Amino acid sequence: MCRYLSTSTDDVVKLIADAAKNKYFCHLPVNKHEHLSIYLFLPSATEVKIAQRTDFINPNCISNLNLRMYTNTINSDKFLDAFNQIEQVLNERFRPGFHVGFAELIRRMQSTDSVIKRFGADLREYAELRNAIVHNRRENFVIAEPHPDIVEEICRIRDLILNPPSIANLPHRDIFRITKQASVKETLITFGKNDFTRCPIVDGNRIIGLLTARSIARWLSSSISQLDELKTANIEQVLPWAIKEKYAIVNSRSRLHDVYELFKAQLRDGGSLQAVIVTKTGRPELPILNIITASDLPMIFTLIDKNQ
Repeated sequence: MCRYLSTSTDDVVKLIADAAKNKYFCHLPVNKHEHLSIYLFLPSATEVKIAQRTDFINPNCISNLNLRMYTNTINSDKFLDAFNQIEQVLNERFRPGFHVGFAELIRRMQSTDSVIKRFGADLREYAELRNAIVHNRRENFVIAEPHPDIVEEICRIRDLILNPPSIANLPHRDIFRITKQASVKETLITFGKNDFTRCPIVDGNRIIGLLTARSIARWLSSSISQLDELKTANIEQVLPWAIKEKYAIVNSRSRLHDVYELFKAQLRDGGSLQAVIVTKTGRPELPILNIITASDLPMIFTLIDKNQ
């Protein structure tokens, strides 16, 4: 991106001051054989004052001077900083024990890291841009200067890799849970009053299943005699139908991207994940800290987008 301006002495001063203020790099061709390049990186008042000095310009050349303004190469610096941080943290996580090229590193990690899987194609393209920036520099400028949108995008990906949103970012909720001895009738009343559709079944603190309105309906429909038993039946009688419900248990530090991938994987396999239950370490015998269902996915998408 560049623009051409008229070239009075006042225009030169305004251009350089504007460059200092907005972090631009000014390239001033003084004549056909000679170029004067002025780098202005920090928009401080002192630098603006220095930039306003025009005694370095030959007054005889002012009338024929063409000014071209380039976006400051700070874009490439930011891009390289973000890329190098990504490459470093991926090497630390993967720990191959030997040198692995960036593209190969991405390929190997895509199967185990949901963020890398999502942005793998972008990261491979950014690796090519990194090579163009590093290997095709000129003395006063970078040939492959990244667009600001690209810099913003790689910084977003870096932040997701270094500090991804996790389950801890979700609001805490009181968890309704039941035991095998709980009354089916009372459980249905609680479901109706609170608009619940599912809850964990526990034996002591240990999670042994997930009760859903669907599993109760299946139990009732399995035999007409169940209707007569509804008043006295307990959850243990429903358990054979409840244990068929699909759920996952994850630790409280799990990333929201990973939670999303759990729901997505079940849909891809033709199933339906009813809930993701959260305990401190992901073990079923520990107290339940949270429960996530498909209805929470819009909130998860919002948190991921906000982090991006």
